[in-house]
Amino acid sequence: MDKWDLCADQVPLESLKGRTCHGGLDLSSRIDLASFVLVFSPEDEEGFYDVIWHFYCPEEGILKRSQVDRVNYDIWQKQGFLTATPGNVVDYSAIEKDIFEAADLYQLEQIGYDSWNAQATATRVMEKLNPTNNDKGFQMVEMRQGAKTFNEPAKDLLVKIMTGKIRHGGNPVARWNADNLVMRIDANGNIAPDKEHATEKIDGMVAFMMAWGQAMFGEKDNIFVYHEGSISKIDLNEKEDEMAKKEKTKKEEIKKEEIKKEEISKDEIRGPQRAIILCKRCGRDVTGLEFCPNDGLKVNI
Repeated sequence: MDKWDLCADQVPLESLKGRTCHGGLDLSSRIDLASFVLVFSPEDEEGFYDVIWHFYCPEEGILKRSQVDRVNYDIWQKQGFLTATPGNVVDYSAIEKDIFEAADLYQLEQIGYDSWNAQATATRVMEKLNPTNNDKGFQMVEMRQGAKTFNEPAKDLLVKIMTGKIRHGGNPVARWNADNLVMRIDANGNIAPDKEHATEKIDGMVAFMMAWGQAMFGEKDNIFVYHEGSISKIDLNEKEDEMAKKEKTKKEEIKKEEIKKEEISKDEIRGPQRAIILCKRCGRDVTGLEFCPNDGLKVNI
C-alpha cells in the first residue's frame, strides 16, 4: 500500500468545479457498502488524475460493522467519509442526490455502473440528466463485471498509481477497500476485481475502476456499446461523417433518378424520332418524298 499512500494528496475541490469528469457506481450491496466515485482527468501532461469518493451504508449496518466486525464505519461516518442512510438498507435516493449535485458542479459525462441492483437508479438518473436520450448528452453505461471490461482500465490505473499520477485525497474508506482488493486473472492474462475471494469490501475500488474506464475511453464524442461482454467504442463524429456521406450519396442517387425520369418524360412528349433523308444533289430534306422539291427530279439518295 506504500504507492497508494504516496498518492494521498488532497484533492483541490474548488478548482474542479466546471471540469469534465466520469463516474463509477457500485450498488451491489443494499445492506452494507455502496459507492459512487468521480475521476477527473488532468488538463495537461503535468497534472494529476483527481478522485472524489462517496460511500454509503445504512445506519443499522454501521452499528453492526463497528461493534461486531470491528470495522471503523462509525469513525468514518463522524469524519464525513461515509454517508449513513436511515434504516437497515441503503437509501438510493441519497446516492442519486449526490449524482445530481455532481452534475450541477461538474461536467459529468458518463457513469459506468454494475447493473446489479442499479438498473432502476440508472433509469431515474438518465431521465433527470438526459431526458431526450441524446447520444451526445450524459450517459449511464452498463459495465459487465468481467475481465473483458476491467482488464485495460485496471492495468492502466495500476501504472498511474505506481507513477504517482493519482491524487485520491487519502480517503480511509477507499484505502480500506484498496487494501482488501483481490484480482482474478484468466488464461489470457486479463484481470478483474474478484469480490468472491476478497475477504472484505472492495466496492469502492470496483466503482473506481469503472470510473477510470469511462475516463480512459469516454471522450465527449464517443459512446460505448457492449458485444459479447466487451466494450466497443463508437466515435460520434465519425458516425456523423459516415451518415453525412450516406445522406449525400442518397441525394445524388435521387437526383440522378429524377434527371433520368425527366429525360424519359421529354422523349415521351417528343414521340419516336424519325430518320432524316437528304437529297444528294441539293442536300435538302426529302424524307418520305419521291421527287425533290428543289428541282422536281426524282430524289437521289
